[in-house]
Amino acid sequence: PNGFSAGGSKHSSAGSSNGFSAGAGTASVSMVSKTYRALVSRLNASGLAALRAGVSLGGGLGVSQPAEVSVDGGEFGKNVWVTLTLHEGKNRQVRRMLHSIGSAVIRLERTHVGTLSLDGIGEGEWRTLT
Repeated sequence: PNGFSAGGSKHSSAGSSNGFSAGAGTASVSMVSKTYRALVSRLNASGLAALRAGVSLGGGLGVSQPAEVSVDGGEFGKNVWVTLTLHEGKNRQVRRMLHSIGSAVIRLERTHVGTLSLDGIGEGEWRTLT
């Protein structure tokens, strides 16, 4: 069917592949910004600066565009929650970006695609967008 649906996922990468789906005849999701919330193994000021400038993605994917990144709670260290907004969509991009700065993703949630939000949609739930 034509149209969009949005929903939550129970997997370690919540809101990713099943979080938002576009039906036939819709604009490409890769052309809009995507916002993620990630629990990362460690983050410091130099890693944050690198993410904001663009980092090597490896695997022949080149260098990422600069990301909008904020540290939830404003503190660096181990097991830190960050919010990242990307303006491109490459395979496993958030994980690749964080690996590039020496960090690992513990949990990853996509919270927005463009202006669409998963706020109020629980794991395993979905709604039709109008």
